[in-house]
Amino acid sequence: SGSGKSTIIDILCGFRKNKFSQLKVDGKIIDDKNLNSWQKSIGYVPQNIIILNQSLRENILFGSEKKLNNNKVLNNLIQKVELEKFVRKSKSGLSQIINQDGENISGGEKQRIGIARALINNPELIILDEATSALDNLTEKEVMREIDALDENLTVIIIAHRLSTLNGCNKIYEVKDLAVKLVETENLN
Repeated sequence: SGSGKSTIIDILCGFRKNKFSQLKVDGKIIDDKNLNSWQKSIGYVPQNIIILNQSLRENILFGSEKKLNNNKVLNNLIQKVELEKFVRKSKSGLSQIINQDGENISGGEKQRIGIARALINNPELIILDEATSALDNLTEKEVMREIDALDENLTVIIIAHRLSTLNGCNKIYEVKDLAVKLVETENLN
């Protein structure tokens, strides 16, 4: 806590700017001209997921430009994020109403909705900010396995306190006192 992880993510997403630095992606400077395009290529799952007093479908599509009438795409996504049992236990399926702030669902279900929301637009970069912390170890492992299998060109940035969340990562950086240090990944397994 307080080491600068959220600040780094804010800069990476283009939420914070300063005159002393610039964001460069694949050799291209991200500026006011291409910031919107850059932000559309990111799927972001925050620690605190906003849940609306709306249907499951509307909660997954929240913030997306997609207006899906095709349940096949949503059902595929629901399978990837391990929400199938949740959908099946309600007669309403994707139309079931989720209460404001997710009062009628578990923390794990709330996080899976957030992950589905981040994946709906097929991002090039997905940022998981403690996005699996409310999941039990088995569900977290399954969700992370599905995220790993999505696309080899998808870049995933995971902010986590549990080292088990980082299994399968190519590089691990430790953020401490506003400094970033590469950690030897072979020492973690």
